[in-house]
Amino acid sequence: MKNRKNTFLTYFLLLLSLVYTCVIVINFFMPNSDINIWLSSRLFIAQFLAFPFMFGALMLVFTAISLGIVKFRKSETILKNIISTIFIITSIIFMLTGVNSPKARKYEDSDTIKIVEWNALNNLTKDSAKKIFKDFDADIAVFPELNPDTSEISMIYNAFNESSIDFNQYDIFAGFGYGDSIAPVTIISKKEKLRLEQEEIKYGVRFGTVKVKNKDIEIIGLHTAPPIPGLMIEWSLDLEIIDEMVKENPNAIVIGDFNANLRHGNMSKLTNHVDVLSSNSILERGTWPQKLPKVLRASIDHILLPKDKYSVKNVEIVDLEGSDHAAIFAEIGVKK
Repeated sequence: MKNRKNTFLTYFLLLLSLVYTCVIVINFFMPNSDINIWLSSRLFIAQFLAFPFMFGALMLVFTAISLGIVKFRKSETILKNIISTIFIITSIIFMLTGVNSPKARKYEDSDTIKIVEWNALNNLTKDSAKKIFKDFDADIAVFPELNPDTSEISMIYNAFNESSIDFNQYDIFAGFGYGDSIAPVTIISKKEKLRLEQEEIKYGVRFGTVKVKNKDIEIIGLHTAPPIPGLMIEWSLDLEIIDEMVKENPNAIVIGDFNANLRHGNMSKLTNHVDVLSSNSILERGTWPQKLPKVLRASIDHILLPKDKYSVKNVEIVDLEGSDHAAIFAEIGVKK
């Protein structure tokens, strides 16, 4: 009976290792394929792929413990060694490539725009406003969740006023909201430097979309549904909508809380855009949740740039108070 249990466990682990390897190999080598788009949008697999370092490291620890038990019991076999080798190689590939994406080009002779993306969870404080609009001096900030109310008793007005920032020097644009529980996507930009105007959109993602532009620049801000039970279909559809929006607006900078990395669903089709965070080390790209070290976080917040129009001069992930998302502070070069 004991031998039967050991045999069953061995073959179960072999099957698990093969499935694990197939998911990672397909995700890495065939990101644009229909099978990866489908697989990476499934419940549990989507969450697993969102945290490559965390789950890759856990799989390595699991393998090391299993090997220790096998050695201790002196029950080592060729099949068990094969299973362990598969787990180790696949986990290393997953950890090193799970957040990989092409890097943006650099243009030496270029103007600079300072952009911030931050899901503030509708909580803009005095200190956060100061860091974004005074210390960093952002030209444009996209907030996937922020009440756009600008009255003298509003959160935005008070945060600016308490930080000694001239509220009248900025324009505020907002997309459609999603009930009372999720604040709209809100964009705040410098009036004189950018002179942006809001453009009506035909469709958008579930939790909000807003588009602004001038003669030189287009910005799309968005907030997708999260990949949780009950919203998996909506989340997957949101990623399809983003793919369509990018095709229709190839020169737009797309910014927001995507609740996905660039290997999830139709995100893998965005080959003409690059993520500003690709300029960082793979250890410095995680934005959520803040309480974890950056290397263990999911990279789900993005500033996506059209490849041939913009470059990344500097980018930093900044932890701000009031949200479980970190902010992205980026200096973008505009090709002349």
